[in-house]
Amino acid sequence: MSEYFELWDDKLVTGRWHLQAPHVGDQWVNADLFTGGGGPVAPPETMVIKRPYPGVALDYTMASRGLPVASERAAHVFERSAADDVQLIPVTVEGHREPYFIVHALHALECVDEQRSEGIRPWTEADERPDRLGDYKAIDALRIDPARVAGHHLFRVKRWEVALIVSAHLREELERAGLTGLRFVPA
Repeated sequence: MSEYFELWDDKLVTGRWHLQAPHVGDQWVNADLFTGGGGPVAPPETMVIKRPYPGVALDYTMASRGLPVASERAAHVFERSAADDVQLIPVTVEGHREPYFIVHALHALECVDEQRSEGIRPWTEADERPDRLGDYKAIDALRIDPARVAGHHLFRVKRWEVALIVSAHLREELERAGLTGLRFVPA
């Protein structure tokens, strides 16, 4: 069994809600602020997330641009099981009284096991994205090198921050809590 897992939301939940990136007033907040890892952030106050497709609320949802949003129940599990790895940022979900939180991973770790991972494609000069040279453009089957992430329960993958990774311990705690919307892919 894998020691680490990519954490996604379950897009197959019937009637599920969909969330946009947060905004303050009429201004969108760049979701990249919360999805890059690399330390705590100072978020704007009173952020609101709109629901363009209302539906069944989930305990864990990836809003626009891969922004992880958690219910208060889920936030408690992240805080209890990954306190040194997570910043929970309050956010209001339009039409809901219950508190929600952006789950911001504090660390982006150099941890890809390139020998065991499959389908690694780096950004190249031909892609005309000089800002991304050296990063991963795609990884078909991500494998984490456990030696490089020892002691961490939640983190982003450096140079491929789209991947949000949880340890087997955190996965077990999230599942034990009976939370909705979670999907785990072995890494």
